[in-house]
Amino acid sequence: MKVIFVHGIGATGQVWDKIQEIVGQHYKCSAITFKDRFGSPDQQVEELKEFLEQYKKEDLTLVCHSLGGLVARKYLTLHPADARIKKIIFLGVPNQGIFGLIFNWLPLAIEIMVSLIALAAENYSLLWLVLLAAGYDFFSYLRGVKLISPAASALKPHSKFIKDLNSRNLPAHIQYTVLLSRPWYHLRGDGAVSIESQKLNGVPNFKDLNYKEMPINSPHFKEPRAAEAILAALR
Repeated sequence: MKVIFVHGIGATGQVWDKIQEIVGQHYKCSAITFKDRFGSPDQQVEELKEFLEQYKKEDLTLVCHSLGGLVARKYLTLHPADARIKKIIFLGVPNQGIFGLIFNWLPLAIEIMVSLIALAAENYSLLWLVLLAAGYDFFSYLRGVKLISPAASALKPHSKFIKDLNSRNLPAHIQYTVLLSRPWYHLRGDGAVSIESQKLNGVPNFKDLNYKEMPINSPHFKEPRAAEAILAALR
């Protein structure tokens, strides 16, 4: 069996390097890197299709983090007869979207407004605070957080992408495993995706699916390092 790792928004295939070292001791592994890590998930679906074409005669398991899980779900709805895919494992996948992204424009709007006020008042101390905030935004971008992007817009609850995806049946021949993450210091989820959104029970044919959930204790950005949980789900 071949294990294919699918990264989430803002990441690359390298986010799975340490996991591949561990899982690779038991299974053949590979990871996709999308051309635009903040791009449209519909375009990423096409890239995933092209990537999987190289494995025409192998049984496949997809291990997906964050937006990568939604990309994989969309692929499966478009290609339900793809018998190569036997299992899919989700980590921190926002199946109902991410509530915090409803106001993804707000931080930038505040920074621009405060910058204009600071310049008009010649308040350079306030301007320095805005520059520090912009520096934090850049650091967040390096970590994989870009609030204004096609990917972030698609992850909003009730976005066109989310609504379309959740109106489609999933293939029933696949084993679906959701690694539900809620560290003790987060009340409702993994720090980015709520427990409710991580679950797959909003799919129209949910009752027909071979589905299970496994709890893990990991914050969202560290979920691709959850080697033991991923190995347990693979078994």
